[in-house]
Amino acid sequence: MDQDDDLLNLDQNANQGFDQEQLTAEERDATIIKTLTANNPQAPHNLTKYSFKDRFFKTEDSVDQLVFHFSFDGDNILKDSDEARDQEEFWENKKKGNKSLLDKMNVAIKEEFGKDPLEGNDRAQKKSLRNQFNFQERAS
Repeated sequence: MDQDDDLLNLDQNANQGFDQEQLTAEERDATIIKTLTANNPQAPHNLTKYSFKDRFFKTEDSVDQLVFHFSFDGDNILKDSDEARDQEEFWENKKKGNKSLLDKMNVAIKEEFGKDPLEGNDRAQKKSLRNQFNFQERAS
């Protein structure tokens, strides 16, 4: 706490470094006022628009200074990050789980109906097998 007070009370002349400009006493006591404005430098100084009601061009001296910057809240991650690797591993595990579930369903269909549901290109037959299997699963 005492160190903080010492830092606040240091003499400014004693702290002048080699990269600081030497000021006279008058220059140090001078008050400099700076005003910040929120004007858009890309906005036009005035706008001229055609008024269909009055049927002539009107000049507007006040110009809207509001600027919308693109903002996107999303879940962008780097490909090489740990999060990306975790996400990729999650999707691979999910695909493996779905494939194993599908394989179990195909085995159950083979056992129940005596033929491979993936053989042949008869869509109607495959659809009926799936419907029968789903009906039996719901019933049990």
